[in-house]
Amino acid sequence: MSAHRPRLAIASLAAVGAWLAVPAAASAAESPPAGGAELSQVLIATAGGLAGTLVLLALVAGHRTGRIPLFARLAALAERITGIRGWASLPGAVLVGSLTIAVFGMYWDISLHIDEGRDAGPLANPAHYFILVGLFGVLFAGVMAIALPLRGAGRAEVTLPNRWRAPVGALIIAACGSFSLIAFPLDDVWHRIFGQDVTLWGPTHLMLIGGAGLSVLGAWMLQVEGLGGKLTRDAGLPRWTRQREFIMGGALLIGLSTFQAEFDFAVPQFRLIFHPVLLTLAAGVALVAVRIRCGKGAALAAVAVFLFLRLQLTVVVGPILGHTTPKLPLYIGAAIAVELVGLRFAAAKRPLAFGALAGLGVATLGMAVELGWTQVFFVNPWPLEASFLLEALGLCLVMGVAAGVLGGFVGRALTPLVEREPAPR
Repeated sequence: MSAHRPRLAIASLAAVGAWLAVPAAASAAESPPAGGAELSQVLIATAGGLAGTLVLLALVAGHRTGRIPLFARLAALAERITGIRGWASLPGAVLVGSLTIAVFGMYWDISLHIDEGRDAGPLANPAHYFILVGLFGVLFAGVMAIALPLRGAGRAEVTLPNRWRAPVGALIIAACGSFSLIAFPLDDVWHRIFGQDVTLWGPTHLMLIGGAGLSVLGAWMLQVEGLGGKLTRDAGLPRWTRQREFIMGGALLIGLSTFQAEFDFAVPQFRLIFHPVLLTLAAGVALVAVRIRCGKGAALAAVAVFLFLRLQLTVVVGPILGHTTPKLPLYIGAAIAVELVGLRFAAAKRPLAFGALAGLGVATLGMAVELGWTQVFFVNPWPLEASFLLEALGLCLVMGVAAGVLGGFVGRALTPLVEREPAPR
């Protein structure tokens, strides 16, 4: 191991130990009954986090020195199955599995708090274990993707201070995983200072779900890097590889939809007008991006992935575990709108203009379908009064164009062959 690597490992351990120990230091001060966790639980969580970090660093160091061939063998297997380079396909699979665990823990955690109130501590809530394991898996996937390429990662690689050449997508995944994980100790500090909050839109809660949801963009980028610029609809790639693109689109839609969970669980503490606006944001970004990247029918395929996964969450959290059942949006009208615009407008030639037009479709046809869906399925249906509908239409039109253009930027970045049309700032 070079002289840089022990220093990197020591610095990483010191950083992880520092932020994990923040709640322990804070717990020494007197806190109100509704404050943070007990010191014993904080110490146990800190020890668990340090142990996991040590295992991760040992595996990384062993792979880079050739002493532990586990990563190399698993990456070779993943490359044979998918046709994508192993340093991209293996971390991508780990990330998808980790996010599935984390999002299940999140929806279970919300339903537990609704039904049973505040828990006795972070280790007394079984859903927290799924969230922690899932988020650590996100960080694990990012670090794995950074460490795997021993001979470089293509044209988009970044040379790190220790001279490792890492894919851009790997750095994004690792950054998102770190951002989510650090929210756990910060959440305890937040509660010690301000007491318990009961909103999903608290700052540390948004760090948790935001970092995890946006890590999908890193995974998608990593997959594109692993393909070496090829499109998955090209001949010669396994069917599973093409399906991974739709899974990425559906996973991004799930990640962006987690911000709406207060409305899904019928405990919104903010104006109901935010619900259609957030739906427009999620659909505009995710469906436009996947349509540009994957072509005809991709928006509908991504929604099918979303509905398949979210329906399973709904059934498990509600009827099987016996807690408050979360509702879910359809996004079918939004997907149809994106596909209709795609039939008349070449998404790959002018992705930003396509995104703006598709966003208008999402804001009109897409939200019209969601309006009807809330009337028959949601606990808090959208009011049919003219004041609400006109305000929702105006805000969704603005959000639709903005989200569609943002989705156009994402789709253009993920598609190396797409044309780069000029766009006004």
